[in-house]
Amino acid sequence: MKHGNGFKDISGRTVGRWYVMHFVKGVIGGSLWHCRCDCGTEKDILSNALRRGTTQSCGCYNRERSAERITHGAARVGKHTGAYRSWEALRARCLNPNNNRYKLYGGRGIKVCARWLHSFEKFLADMGERPERTTIERKDGNGNYCKENCR
Repeated sequence: MKHGNGFKDISGRTVGRWYVMHFVKGVIGGSLWHCRCDCGTEKDILSNALRRGTTQSCGCYNRERSAERITHGAARVGKHTGAYRSWEALRARCLNPNNNRYKLYGGRGIKVCARWLHSFEKFLADMGERPERTTIERKDGNGNYCKENCR
């Protein structure tokens, strides 16, 4: 539906974490929309930024990710914990076709369980901190990376 000013009404749509509440005004090159982020922050956003996906949140997503990395050992004075390095490496082997070991893991169907896929915190809760001079090992070499198949 078009507004009287010729702009398409995008009220009620969700873009990333933004919920488009209402039209604010037309501006050069587009229109301004009042939006609410999932975290509760409200802000006026240009239609072009919403349409192109150049804004996904008020910044809360990046802050959460940064806090998660710091809280769970991903960034301690430039060093990573052994458990975090193991988690990063197993994900890279299974998910990144450019990883030199991908063909031996992801390339032949080895997957990372949904619980661990995007959460180092859950991986750490299941596996604990890695003892020195050890690596993560799958009990069944053809099985996926999950709590039941790893030690």
